Amino acid sequence: MSRCILLADATRGCRSEEDAHFFIRAAAEAGVNGLLLPFAVAGPHYTQLKEEANALGILLLVLPEKAEHAQRLAELGMPLWQLGRATLDDTPLLKAAGASGAPVLLCAEDAPTDLLRQALVALHGAGSGLVTLLHGAPAFPAPPEEANLRAMIVLKGRFQEGVGYYDGTGYDVVPVMAAAMRADVVEFPLDRQSAQGMRDPDQLAAAVYTLRLAEQALGSGER
Repeated sequence: MSRCILLADATRGCRSEEDAHFFIRAAAEAGVNGLLLPFAVAGPHYTQLKEEANALGILLLVLPEKAEHAQRLAELGMPLWQLGRATLDDTPLLKAAGASGAPVLLCAEDAPTDLLRQALVALHGAGSGLVTLLHGAPAFPAPPEEANLRAMIVLKGRFQEGVGYYDGTGYDVVPVMAAAMRADVVEFPLDRQSAQGMRDPDQLAAAVYTLRLAEQALGSGER
């Protein structure tokens, strides 16, 4: 089985440049492939933060909130976009991100089909790279019974795009199941201290280890 991309989302807990450096180190030590930071903190320091992240072997993603943010980040070489649920009807932002040609993680949550289709048209029309629809429960934190992982299958069949899962439950079994169901991306909320739905750095490292072990156990299926 191919390994899915693992990301950490520190947008809720990152409030300063010091926090940004802390979360970059924590994400790298936990073994994820990339880290998402808020534009308000990371935007003004993107070049140096990106260099630090690259040196530690992870991608740095920054969450744009408006088209001007996306345009600025595109100029600086954003390698992979994550666009939030609130941006699905922001056509200028979608086009600015799509025009860079980089891959896009598009947060689907509870968005209606027509809105998702409209956002995909804007992204692809602007020339975006591969789009992955990131499924997750709209409530945060979310009880495990609301994870509704089978919705990833529905999204993939309906839109013929990649699919991923954003875990707001805090239970390691849920992202493991998402990976087993062939999620292309799994993302974990990260903060300095654990809270409902949020993992601290040690908990993130444990979740990553468990998920990677589960991927190994699934094997290739060949006999």
